[in-house]
Amino acid sequence: MPEEKPKPESSESIGKRYATKIAMSRQFAGGVIAVVHTAEQATIAETYGACGVIVISNTATKMLKANANISRAADPAIVKSIMSSMVLPVIGRVRVGHTMEARVMESCGVNAIDESETLETTSTSFIKKHPFKVPFICGVANLAEALQRTGEGASMLRSKVGSSPKTTGVSSASKTAGGGSVEEDKPTIRNAINCIRTIQNNIEKLIAMTDEERQAYIKKHTLDPALVEQVIRLKRLPLPLYADGGVVFPMDVAMLMDTGYDGVIASVQLFQAPNSEKRMRALVLAATHYKNPHMVASISEGLGDAGAVV
Repeated sequence: MPEEKPKPESSESIGKRYATKIAMSRQFAGGVIAVVHTAEQATIAETYGACGVIVISNTATKMLKANANISRAADPAIVKSIMSSMVLPVIGRVRVGHTMEARVMESCGVNAIDESETLETTSTSFIKKHPFKVPFICGVANLAEALQRTGEGASMLRSKVGSSPKTTGVSSASKTAGGGSVEEDKPTIRNAINCIRTIQNNIEKLIAMTDEERQAYIKKHTLDPALVEQVIRLKRLPLPLYADGGVVFPMDVAMLMDTGYDGVIASVQLFQAPNSEKRMRALVLAATHYKNPHMVASISEGLGDAGAVV
């Protein structure tokens, strides 16, 4: 007899799981997530206060320095090795739209998945995230993208590396999936600052819209009206937003937190810089004490240059 197809999951079941994933994602709020590609780097991150790590391919640093997109997710063996060496949450980074990479990362036991535009483009569509048990984090450049990714099932958002923050709509398919120019794909603090200011400006404009203008906005960007109403009520995004873009200096962390980010993602470059242990701790302290310039000044002393940020 042919196997019976599994029954479609109820919207109630999906909703409960999504609420759980959003709750799981809150554990990163207010902290620093470190990008790593070795167990040694992950141990440094854990020892000196990171709230989680994102695992990337061990060729990532060289390829980013060459302004080239990283082709794929990290080797599952590396991911498992890092997971076995620490208790911090581990996030696997996968290509936009690459459902199988995401399934493999979930099977490895990661705590979350980063669907990243920094990896090579494989699809013009994003992964359908609701069937997964682990939370997803996605890059966004503006409010429309933030609400689209939320509607697809993202539980966390981050500033998009190589974003074009002047736009208020949807990027072209290739650009959204990481097909921007070399200059646009370089991670910078400026991109992260522009991203959150663009989103904040978009929210102010959304609140000021008439009902007719709001309906046109929803239709133009294919948004869930309930999410739009939630943003208007909260006057902010419904999900936590993290700053991503070459973060290696405590003063940058403090500025990003002060502009309204819920946390930051530290660049893997900090592990190639002098005093990586001290620098990791300084970033964590800056995220906590960002409103205290005297504290930020103190923890910034003696760190040295971080070199080329990737």
